[in-house]
Amino acid sequence: MILQALKEYYDRKAADPESGIAPLGWERKEIPYLIVIDREGRLVNVEDTQEKIGKKFRARSFIVPQSVKRSGNVKPYFLWDNVEFATGVVCKNNEKMVGEYHRAFLWELENYASIPSVKAVLTFLSSSTMSNDLDRFPAWQHAKAACAFVAFRFVDSGGTIFNETSIKRIVDERAVHRQDNELEVVDLVTGEHQPLAVLHPAIKGVAGAKTT
Repeated sequence: MILQALKEYYDRKAADPESGIAPLGWERKEIPYLIVIDREGRLVNVEDTQEKIGKKFRARSFIVPQSVKRSGNVKPYFLWDNVEFATGVVCKNNEKMVGEYHRAFLWELENYASIPSVKAVLTFLSSSTMSNDLDRFPAWQHAKAACAFVAFRFVDSGGTIFNETSIKRIVDERAVHRQDNELEVVDLVTGEHQPLAVLHPAIKGVAGAKTT
């Protein structure tokens, strides 16, 4: 009963956009740079979300699709990632590896190419002048230097691409089907049969957890 009550409380808090709690399939992540495009996939700007807090700069935190544990494997995040995965621009690894990273990132998106929001991102990423266009913005130079995380924003939207209804639907559906091929067990909280979660997201501050 206590576990069920805690789950119900979590579900209520996750549904509240002011709570800061990420729903199933999402996580809160600091994204230092946003690539701003229009609905046709044309580059408009590169925004630096970092603000000076005390003596340090801190990137703005956003709700993004839950990351996956790479463990050396090529596993892109959905519609956000570091510069190399997201754009194919080399900033840390060799060109061959970065090409592999970026192809995996594109493959994830191409499954949803019929969705206008995703199509706009694919159009931007397929532009032959993308790299040169990005280089016009000082913020992009900083993003490359740090090989930082980037995400996308539409110029007519106040938030990230993840505020788009169609994108929210995709991410929610991916979360439901993410563990379809894993063992089902009885959930001690709900009493329902659920996929067994073999891997869990890393938690900052916990021994053995990834902190970067």
